[in-house]
Amino acid sequence: MTIASPGELEGLGQPYQVLDTVTAGATYVIALERRQGARAAAASRFQLLMDDGHQILLRDVAGIRKLLAEMGFAIVLLPSMPLVLAPPRLPDSRLLEPSAAPRMASSTAPPAYDPRVAALIAQISQDVLYEDIRKLSGKAPMTVGGTPYTITTRYSGSADLEKANQYVYEQLQSPNVSVAYQDWQAGSESGKNIIAALPGKVKPEEIVLVTAHLDDMPNTLPAPGADDNASGVSALLAFARVASDRSFDRTLRFAVFGGEEAGILGSDAYARSVVGQKIIAVYNMDMIAWDSDNDPSLALHIRPVGNPGYDGDKAIADVFSGVVSSYGFSGLLRPIVLADGLIYSDHSSFWTQGFAALLAIEDDNNDFNRYYHTANDTPEIVNKTYLTNYARACAATVAHLALISNSSYTINTSAVPATGGSVTCTPNPVPQGSSSTCTAKASNLYRFGSWSRDCTHATTATCTLATVLADKTVIANFVDLSSALPGRGGWRAILGR
Repeated sequence: MTIASPGELEGLGQPYQVLDTVTAGATYVIALERRQGARAAAASRFQLLMDDGHQILLRDVAGIRKLLAEMGFAIVLLPSMPLVLAPPRLPDSRLLEPSAAPRMASSTAPPAYDPRVAALIAQISQDVLYEDIRKLSGKAPMTVGGTPYTITTRYSGSADLEKANQYVYEQLQSPNVSVAYQDWQAGSESGKNIIAALPGKVKPEEIVLVTAHLDDMPNTLPAPGADDNASGVSALLAFARVASDRSFDRTLRFAVFGGEEAGILGSDAYARSVVGQKIIAVYNMDMIAWDSDNDPSLALHIRPVGNPGYDGDKAIADVFSGVVSSYGFSGLLRPIVLADGLIYSDHSSFWTQGFAALLAIEDDNNDFNRYYHTANDTPEIVNKTYLTNYARACAATVAHLALISNSSYTINTSAVPATGGSVTCTPNPVPQGSSSTCTAKASNLYRFGSWSRDCTHATTATCTLATVLADKTVIANFVDLSSALPGRGGWRAILGR
């Protein structure tokens, strides 16, 4: 698609419609009604350039984005480049129902069950997920720079958002993960993104990007934003914590964006900055905690069939669908793949730059959060079970995309004294994230006494090392029984000889 004048379009015989005649220096906002009545309210208040029954287009004038978001719209500031437009999204447009064994749109096979991935996602705790949501929503104090702090909003430009940024930054830090801020500027708007990276061991140049936005609405107090989008950030943090001491073939990169509610500004700045990098998949989580009808459906938004980016997006969605089948989420989660090109979150910034990406969100067609962009989007409305299952499935999907490494670790064993017995660990070496059981066997005239080093938690001659993520050392201490026995003559007296 190219930018063309009316004369050029007429010469090509292409139909077109003039939406705005004053275009010099103008920018535009496209908005999707997320709260019933928002379109009617906007039509009575603003001059709409387009209304297709779902979305509206307006000229971007001072303050209009904030007002639209307050009304219950999701908004995107249109980029200054041509767009490939898709047909309007219809209600309940379930275009692609995934099968139990989904077809991959690339050469990658659907994920088979991997015990290392299962061990990883089992460490994602419902209590920790929910506590992060409470902290990011202002229902519990967060610790920032070693000091407790309770926020009241994560609205763009607020001091509390700065504190929330710092909290996320500190939570992402670990010995194996590097973290940095990225400052961005978009017109009069500015903010920060937080970028963390866990380098890949085999293909570090290939990157899997996990994203969520931190800013929220409304711009009045309080603005808890529990579902939108403390839920996505909590899932990102949970996965980053459990992944930080594991190995992956590809580089895992975590990006927490600002400016999403103002028109996906932070992600746009970041996506522009990584053009040319080998980002093979972008996995965006935005609102993954609302399920009010006990139907655990969820939406995976990708580009339409026929779009050049469809195959790459569909490949990511197929991994998620395969994870649901392979890891026991069938009946707990129902993924609905929507090839509708929905642009209203940070994934679309990466579509614009040619990267494969999808949006993972709750069932936003049939069970959308009724408290969207209001002060009632609090932790109390979160469905904890749905959130936990969704976060774990997201983590498993990303682990497969990043190719969890086939690393294995050695358990070094020894007996004290060396003549006292033996120690056997099975398996040894241990595949990353798996468990091993060590057994101490005493020699004649010895008995097992205790364990040292990595088995001190065990009190019997059998010790289990769970979720092995590094080389281990296991020492079995044996007790010499001969030192406590009477001499030869004493034995004869005892035996009556």
